[in-house]
Formats: sequence, C-alpha cells, structure tokens
Amino acid sequence: MTYACCAFIYKMLTTFVKVYPSFLTISFAFLMQSNHASGKVAIKPAEDVGDLTEKINNLNPERVDVQGPPCLLDIRRDFPDVNEPQPLYLVPGTNQFWPPNERGLLLIPRGATIELYCSKEFSNATKQYTENNGIKVPQNSRTVCLRCLQDKMFLWQGEKHELRQFVCTEHIRYEVERTNEPCGMMPTSGMTNAATSLSAREYRVGFSANHKERFLETMRICYDEALLRTYYVQHTLSPAILHMQKFVKRLSFSKAGYFDDLDINYFYKRKNQHERVALLLKGEHPEYLFDNKSLYLVRGHLAAKADFIYATQQHSTFHYFNVAPQWQVFNAGQWANLEYHVRGFVARSHLHVDCYTGTWGILQLPIVRETQAIEWQDFYLGVDKNNNQILPVPKLFFRIILDSSQPNRGIALIGVNNPHAGIREVEESYVICRDIREEVPWLRWMRNENLRKGYLYACRVSEFAEAVRHLPHYLMNVTEVLQ
Repeated sequence: MTYACCAFIYKMLTTFVKVYPSFLTISFAFLMQSNHASGKVAIKPAEDVGDLTEKINNLNPERVDVQGPPCLLDIRRDFPDVNEPQPLYLVPGTNQFWPPNERGLLLIPRGATIELYCSKEFSNATKQYTENNGIKVPQNSRTVCLRCLQDKMFLWQGEKHELRQFVCTEHIRYEVERTNEPCGMMPTSGMTNAATSLSAREYRVGFSANHKERFLETMRICYDEALLRTYYVQHTLSPAILHMQKFVKRLSFSKAGYFDDLDINYFYKRKNQHERVALLLKGEHPEYLFDNKSLYLVRGHLAAKADFIYATQQHSTFHYFNVAPQWQVFNAGQWANLEYHVRGFVARSHLHVDCYTGTWGILQLPIVRETQAIEWQDFYLGVDKNNNQILPVPKLFFRIILDSSQPNRGIALIGVNNPHAGIREVEESYVICRDIREEVPWLRWMRNENLRKGYLYACRVSEFAEAVRHLPHYLMNVTEVLQ
C-alpha cells in the first residue's frame, strides 16, 4: 500500500467510535488534545464517514468484519527485538506515533490499520518480493499498512502476519532541525554573557517520513548555539511510560550535523575538566573538586531515554542538544531519583503531561586572591575559535510538568548541580523561589539527606518562570500546583 492509501484507510478509524466508544478515550486521549505549546491542531474525526467502511471493504477483496475483538499488542513482547531496526509505528495519515494504553498495549480496532515506516526499506524486501518469514514486501517499500484481523494477526498482501515480522534494513536516523524561531528571554541574575542569550533558537527533533512530507516529532529544544547552552527541552509523558521498551542500547552522542569546528566530546572529557579548572584558578587544582568515582562532569540527559516508549524515540535523545554538564554524583543520585518519581506520578495519576527540562545559571568556583579576598568565577568547559567561553556548567537543573488537560496546573522541580555546596550556600544562592515540597503529598520522597548527591526543592511554576526568565511566557500564568 502507498502512503496515500494509508491516509485514506485512516479515515475509517473514526467509524470505530461507534463500535468501540471507549477507544478514543483509552488510546488517543493525548492525540485529541491541542498542544498549547507548539500550536498543533487536534486530530478530529472526518465528517463524511457514514459509509466509508463499506466502501473500503468493497475495494478490498479480503473483507474484514469490523464487528469483532481488536488487536492487542504488548509493547515489549509483540514487537521486534528492541535492538533490531524497528520501523516507526504510526497512526496512518498523521504525524503521530501509535500510543499504547496505560497497560502498555497497542489497541487497534478490528479492520483498522497501523502504518509501519522504514527510512530505507524493509529487510524482507528483495528485487521483487521475498518469502522470508512469510512476508512479501516490494523492493523500496518504505510504508506498510497492516490491517487488524484479531488478537496479534494482521492482513498484508492477502496473507496473515504478525507485526513483529516487519523490520527495517537499518535503524531509522533521527534529525535535529533548526526552526529559526527565537526562544527564551534575556537572562538576568545568575547569568553572564547575557547579550548572547538573544541567539537562542528553537530546534525540533524527530523523524522525517515520506520524503520529508511528514515529521514525527519527539521533542523541541531551546538552544543557544553561540554559548553551547540548552535552556530547556520540551517533550511529553503519558501514563504508559512505565511500559516503555526496555534494554535499548545506548548510542554514542551525536552532533546531529552541527558544530563542525568544535570537539564537544573532548569538552566533556575529565582531562579537559581538570585543565579548565587549573586555568580558571591560575594554575591551582584543588583536589577536593574531582575524584575518579563520582566527582566529575558528565553529559546529563535533559529529556531522559527512559521518558520515551519506543526504541526509535529513545535513540533520539542521544545528541548534544539534549545534554548539559552535570556532576555524576548528582546525575546518578537525586536527579535520577527525580526522573523516576515523576514517571511514577504520571502513571499513577493517569496523566498526560508536558515536560520542560532545562538549566539555569552558571556554576561558580571560588578564587582566593593575594589579599585573601574570594572572587567567584564562572565555570565553562570550552572556548570557541575566538577564545570566547562556551559550554557553561549550570547551577541548577529543573523539570517542569504541566497537566495537558488543565495547563494551568503544574509544578517545578529543581536540583542543585553542585556537590560541594553546603546548606547555607544552597539556601542563599541556589533556592530562587519559595520551596513548596512539604505542601505536596506526592513529593514525600524528596529528602535532602546527602547534599553531595544533590539538593532538590519544588516551586510553583509561575514563580520559578519569573525567576528564570528564559522559559516560554505562558508558564508565568501556571499558578495552580499539580498535587
């Protein structure tokens, strides 16, 4: 089937509202909502679908009675191995991945289709056809639409197959596209080189399909290419997240086609970290700053690998736009704790949420002058070809979550990226809005018993956005707390 045919067949999905009245509620809840942040239009049923199912059955010699049980696929068990080249699993004719329900199951109505897309071709294709695994896929076919029969069986080219039989010849590569839309605001306190913040632009990450006619987005990023600084990454979380595909191999971090003249990988190496500190502190290298166990800086994911359902989506997190310098002890400590509990809260509360995960401020190191006066210096991991400092080490990491159905409800969770800061320094220099964690029942896990592993606190989104100043303006109006 061609992409146009997939799009045509997709229209028949709307007829299943009558047959399965809960289908759209269970499996398409978040698709039926507008995305207030990105301006996406909600998917709506076609108006003239009364006899569409009958027309499709008449066009197809393999008539399928839609009055029957749906296909149910376990996201972990009924798909190709997560480290094989999986196709994209799409709602036909849309820019949306097919969403699993809260139990991690894909529910596809009987007679409906799911679209599978490969960027090259399916591994089952030959010069004409192949009988490998019982599948006949024409050469150069990038799109396959499988029609649900029942349970785990689908109809393709007049024969029955399981979805797990369809794999691509190679892994689908994600793309990072600069939109040229400005983002963020000029930072104020806690930020130097403020003027360069005006160079921040929005980037979208995802997969191009059908000769770039469609873009399957996984995240949006506000990034300053002049400073090599990510202000925030926007993505979504659904209640199905606890059932994401597991054991997906980590990829090497990619430049994604940018930064040709910079060795960003070297900036993160421990040797460079030691050299930058020695240069900053005039040749001194305090031993307390680093060790070989956990006191060193790593590429801290913003949108985490475990925040995404499909293996292909998880791959799209491994690029330098989606990381910032983070102390390893904090990364594996309180920050990992925060990510884990957010996913659990979303699943338990049956919520679809918008996430904004980012950084604020620049970590400063103390320099003791000959007069014994202490001067604080911003800590960067690199310089550009003009000797301007780039890749700042953030003071804070944060994650904001908003209820997609009630976007005035949200909460900001903040973590201190400094294992050397004492409680007095944290309270004076790192807490930038009123801490409300004791007022929120689901944050009982948030304890700061070991400052070395990170200090966490929570704020109203509006107060945090007012303090940060480089988040989308509408976040300043999010006044209700997500309890």
